[in-house]
Amino acid sequence: MLHQDEKKFGALMKKTCVLETKDWRGWKWPEISEVVDYLRRGASIDSNELRVPPARLAEFLKTKVPRRLGGFFRCDGSQTGAEPEKAFFANMLWTPDRLFYLRTAGRLYTALLSVADLGAGGDAASAEFLQKDRRGKVLHDVASELVAL
Repeated sequence: MLHQDEKKFGALMKKTCVLETKDWRGWKWPEISEVVDYLRRGASIDSNELRVPPARLAEFLKTKVPRRLGGFFRCDGSQTGAEPEKAFFANMLWTPDRLFYLRTAGRLYTALLSVADLGAGGDAASAEFLQKDRRGKVLHDVASELVAL
């Protein structure tokens, strides 16, 4: 069963096209949403319970997928030091159809935060990504932008 789950998750990650190209316009966003939902619910597609499977999360964090997604969701380059062309999400025009990206980001970071609480025996790789990787610091960047208002 675990082997099938591993193959299914790997195939789903591949279908996102995030590993194939850095250009977010070439990514398959419905499949990215599926990966995020898979991480949030675990292997049970019918469950609404937030239960991140450690093996899948570890596999996810070892790939370029979270870093590329984090780069896409970065805030304005002037505050974070990011190159302006890297802050794609922050520089998009706000239209209703673009809320999909915001929902995907919310679900992704909720999944990462749900296992990052080291005081509660959380996942060190998730915590490290959120605290130290420049692309994982989106939540810090958002907080900084809000303070600057």
